[in-house]
Amino acid sequence: MRKLRTNAGDKVILDAGEVALASIHNTKYRIPLDHPVLNDHGAFYPKALPHQLMFELTFAPVADIIIYSDVTMVPNYTITNLELEYQCISSDHLAEQARASYKSEKGFFYENIPFYKTFTISKPNDSVINEHINVPRRSMTGILCLFTEAHMAGTRDSEKLVNPDIKSISINVDVIPNRLYSKGMVPSDAWENIKKRMGGSGSLKEKEFYTGNKYALWIDLRTFPDNEIHGGGLTLNNTRDGVKLEIRRKVGGSGNMTCHMFVVADALMEVMNSNLKSILY
Repeated sequence: MRKLRTNAGDKVILDAGEVALASIHNTKYRIPLDHPVLNDHGAFYPKALPHQLMFELTFAPVADIIIYSDVTMVPNYTITNLELEYQCISSDHLAEQARASYKSEKGFFYENIPFYKTFTISKPNDSVINEHINVPRRSMTGILCLFTEAHMAGTRDSEKLVNPDIKSISINVDVIPNRLYSKGMVPSDAWENIKKRMGGSGSLKEKEFYTGNKYALWIDLRTFPDNEIHGGGLTLNNTRDGVKLEIRRKVGGSGNMTCHMFVVADALMEVMNSNLKSILY
């Protein structure tokens, strides 16, 4: 479908349905701004705030998302005709209720997912990996790790996430074993954790998760695995060592892989008297 919509040279036109759908959308794409500030706390009333709420979108470089063989003619892309679409309240009464909620104290709960770090893993040599995460957070819900292989520009499969062959993971918080994983995580926990975090397996099956380059390591630090509840994560304030991970893996193969680590935590944006009061992490 993507090759049809971009008119790629190696597009396949055998499926008439896909061809018809591609002709409808062409090169117009939709990026949903489904942030909880807009969706989960009643109608968003931007005019009640003295400053605009801004979203910053960063697009990946061509070398990381497009496969091409001619290094002398690197492809490129441009984005034009950006449009913002939204729904409005037409009732003055409902609009007044939305505006009034900003005069009193109002809180917006959402997830804060900063990129924490990357580190390199040697496939044939690194059997034990030690990492410390010491980021002050009132409610750290988990740690997400994605693993990719080294690649040359224009050769990366952007949907390929490799399995690092993890045998066990010990999780300590200030030297004390985490109660959720007092005996450590084992390989089967990875699938169970990702199902809890993603709200069900959907179209992804367990076999594909482990062997089909769809792997993701989610270390769940919540006291209750409910994606709709905020505030039930691990509290990290004034800790000496933070979260220590000891990852043991099966060595094999050649070359390196890269781990991309993200820290996921609850956040709260507070508004009082139509002004931003604070953002708490």
